[in-house]
Amino acid sequence: HAHHRPQRTALIFGERRTTFGELDRSACEAAAGLWAEGARPGARIAWLDLNSDRTYEMLFGCAKARMVFCPVNWRLALPEIRQTIEDAGAELLFVGKRFFDLAERLDLPNVRKIFTIDADRAAGRLIWNGVRALAVGKRRMKHYPTILLSRFTQAEQPDSQKG
Repeated sequence: HAHHRPQRTALIFGERRTTFGELDRSACEAAAGLWAEGARPGARIAWLDLNSDRTYEMLFGCAKARMVFCPVNWRLALPEIRQTIEDAGAELLFVGKRFFDLAERLDLPNVRKIFTIDADRAAGRLIWNGVRALAVGKRRMKHYPTILLSRFTQAEQPDSQKG
């Protein structure tokens, strides 16, 4: 539909309406962002958040990049969430802001990067706030500034922000 009917509504979430064209662009940007992070076809991408239109952007982005979208049931207990992510073999984890405190308590040695998700749109795009998990000593998370997906493909940060 994105090619033949780009202006038709694909998703309605609350007050937000997303056209097929917008959904396709967002999915392409998500796919490019995943590639920029080093994920390759077959990579498992975990998603811990409430269902929303953002979920579909990442679902279709994973499909475009030939990666596996692994939604995690947020109603599970902490050990079950950890086991679900580990069993999936996820290398990247996207976490909704509502679940960020929970994600900080997860011990995920195979997940190499965790991202917080901003469910609100800024400039019409999904936002990833990059968070790198440090597994040395006491587990801490180092926060990076917000990166718009449309610029994410560059995967460059100023030297002062590199971890």
